Order: sequence, then structure tokens, then C-alpha cells
Amino acid sequence: MLHVKPSNSNKVMFQAFIRDIEENKILIYGLHFGFNTYYNETAKFDIRYFQSRIPPERMHRAVNAIKDRGQESKIFPVGRKTTVKVKKITSFFNNKVETNPEQRSAVENILSETSGSAPFMVHGPPGTGKTVTIVEAILQLVKSNSNNRILVCTDSNMAADHVASVLIQYKSELPMEKFILRASSQFRVWETLPECLKPYSNGTNRKNYESVSLKDFKTYNIVVTTLLHAAKYGNEAKKKFKKSPVSHLFIDEAAQASEPACLVPVAGLLAKNGRLVLSGDHQQLGPVVISRGAAIRGLGLSLMERLKRDCNLYSDSRNDPNYIVMLRKNFRSNPDILDIPNKLFYNGQLVNLFEENTFKQYYYQTLSDEESSNTDNLSIVKDSPKQKRKRDEEESLDKFFEFSKNKNKKQCSSVSRAQPNGGVAYLSTNREDACSSTHLIKIEVYELKTLAKIPSSEHWKNATIRIKYYTDDKTNILKASKRLHTISQKKFP
Repeated sequence: MLHVKPSNSNKVMFQAFIRDIEENKILIYGLHFGFNTYYNETAKFDIRYFQSRIPPERMHRAVNAIKDRGQESKIFPVGRKTTVKVKKITSFFNNKVETNPEQRSAVENILSETSGSAPFMVHGPPGTGKTVTIVEAILQLVKSNSNNRILVCTDSNMAADHVASVLIQYKSELPMEKFILRASSQFRVWETLPECLKPYSNGTNRKNYESVSLKDFKTYNIVVTTLLHAAKYGNEAKKKFKKSPVSHLFIDEAAQASEPACLVPVAGLLAKNGRLVLSGDHQQLGPVVISRGAAIRGLGLSLMERLKRDCNLYSDSRNDPNYIVMLRKNFRSNPDILDIPNKLFYNGQLVNLFEENTFKQYYYQTLSDEESSNTDNLSIVKDSPKQKRKRDEEESLDKFFEFSKNKNKKQCSSVSRAQPNGGVAYLSTNREDACSSTHLIKIEVYELKTLAKIPSSEHWKNATIRIKYYTDDKTNILKASKRLHTISQKKFP
């Protein structure tokens, strides 16, 4: 919501609402017809924006409803009086989970409900496969009982899209009429919805968005949505049904969400005897809280981190797989990069299984309008695959591409580190002003991680990223959003 006031008048103020945000303009609606009296092409207005009250209102209702909904055990858990025997799984959807002791243990304990009414935690440090683990657990729950209703919630649409994208890969193995629903708010950024999820989404833009009723919600085996959007169905469930429809609630990236946000689906949709699984890593980024006062009062602490810190069931000294399993095998990071956080935050428990021979040290390509292969002026040395790592990892693994000036072509040539998945992106620009300095110029790639995750070279073409140029003397800093001339991906032997 926003207030619009004519700059030359204090007599009137108009209320409006934001309909859409485009690259360089905001579309609003709801203005009183009297606004036309003050509007012309040269008129100036003072605008005041107001944050929506809906998210905090939903969280307030959830906190107040926890006791009435019989979900106190989810926030103040008590251990089981008797130990439950873990049921062994004989057939896995993902064979890698079967051969990973920690991932397998987590899945089997979730299915066996060893934590009882207490939340079960999957502690997954970076690159250890926590999403793979909870996806396997979700699929096993659907397979074991088609009446199970699984709700997967995340703090952001991006995280929800990621989990849903992995889940739909197994749809053919579980041929159910309503296998999965990716439920989104009408006001999400629809441009970021992956193409593969559009058949399973309740819309692809604001115009064709379809509101999903609780009746339809209950017919799906798996529903993926955000924590706060789950309130839409929770409010309806409270009005129309005595029994909550969700048997299992998975909160992915739970350490990034505030505790009141996590309670929205718990209080609104999870059955009283339903099971809660928290997946994440409390050693990484926690809830983003702008208000210092709110952070001091505990809103900067996630439910997962508070339980890990204060509840003995999840303590490192107890190390009880009935309540928490820490994934230890890292498949993503170079050993030298993993070493420091492993020692500082994980007590040296992580095991590096990154296969360095899946990629080579340096690949480069000089680009020009004539596709010249002249690399005489390129000040980058290509290491032989057979040679051991001799160049400094800090130089080779940071998020910068080194540029050198090609005096003949008046353009910059670029180099990038090959990605672990076997792909490498090449980048070029003809910005002469960026190459005007005789010093080394660097270009910072903000969306490197996003690009690296795209498997198909077709999606890399015509990609847009934001770039920032620097010179050694820190003068003439240029910022721009550029369409890349060429981005290509190669598979290496």
C-alpha cells in the first residue's frame, strides 16, 4: 500500500495499492477518481510506502493458535518414553541415498517416526544433499501410504521451486492423478517460476492465476508452498474442518525462517498427531530481521536453531539419530575451501568427496566479431590437466573473471573457472570504455551460482547478468546490466 500526496498541497492524500513492479516503473491501482484533478505530466507527488501487515498478522495468529491446536510439542518437544525400532527400507528412489549412511538413516528414521511428536531434524551443511534426503523421505511416505498428505514449506519461492523441481522428476515412478501441486500466491514474481513446474502450478502469471480451495488442496499427495502462503489454507481449515489435513510437514531451509513463520503451517494445517521435519543448517544464514529490537527479542533466531541450542534431544553430546541426523559427506566443495568452515563450524566432521578430476583448472576463449582465435594478448595461463594444482585456489575460485585488453580488436577477453558439473561459461564484452585503462580489469558476476546450476546450454544463451567493472586505481567504476555476447557450455572428458 502507498499514500500519494500532491507536493504543492497538504489538503488531500490518496491511497493506492501496488499491482505490479516492472524494470523501471510501478503499476498502481485503487486511486480515487479525484486524483485526476491534481494529475498532469509535470505534476509532482510525494509518495509514502507501507509494508503489508498481512505477514506479521499471519504469524501472530499462528503463535496464538499453537496451544489451542495441540501443537506445543512441536516447539517445546519431549522425548519418547520408549524407543521405536527403525524400519529398514529395501527399495530407494535415489540409489545415492541408499549408499549414504547419514542420508539413509535420516530417511528411515523419518518413516519410522522415531522422534514421535517432537520435530525430526535433518542437519545438512553445504553440499551434503539435504534436499535430496527430504525428497527421498517424501517419496517414501507417499509410496508407503497413499493417504498421507505431505506439505512442503520454505521461506522463499525460490527454495520452494527448487524442491518441487526435484520432486517432479519422480512423478513417473509414482503415477498418481494428483501427485504434486506447486501452490503460489498471486503476487509472487511469476517470471522466476521454472518452466518444468508450470504444469503443476496454480498459475503462470497474475492473469491466469487460480485460487486453490482447501477441498482441492486435500486431494494432492504433495503440496509445495511458502510458509506464509500456507496460512491461506490454514484459515479455511480452521473454519470448515475439525481435523487438519496434513499428516507430514517438511520445512526446508528451516534455519533461514523465523520461528513465528515456521509456526504458520504447524498451527494451521498440521494434524495434532502429524509429524514435523526441519531441514537446514543453523550455521548458515539465519532469518533476516531488519529491526534490531526484534532481533534482540528473539525473532532473529529460527525454530531449528533454538531447538538445537536449548533442547537436549538435539544436542551434539547426545547425538541421537532418533531426533537428529547430521549429513557429513560433502560433494560440492573443493577440499581447500571446505577445510576452514569444517574446522570452525562443524568440528571437523565433514568428509569431502568432491571429485576434482571431473573438471580442469582453467579454460579460456577469446571472442571477437570475426571469431578470432588470436590469444597473444590474453594474460592467462592454461594449466595442463595432468599437472597438480599449482595456481593459488583463492585466485582461481573467487567470483571474478580476469580481463586483458586486446589492443587490435579493442575489446575485452574473458576467462572463467570450469564448473564442477562439467560446464564452463565464456563471457565477452565490446565496452571500449571498460577497457580504457591499462591496468587489469575485473568483472564481478553476481549470478554465477544461478548460471552454474543450469544444465542445458540452450538456457545459457542470451542470459542476462549484472556486472560491475573495476580498475586498479578504483577510478572510472562502471555499473551496467549487459546481455552477454556469448555464453557456452562444454562437457569435458
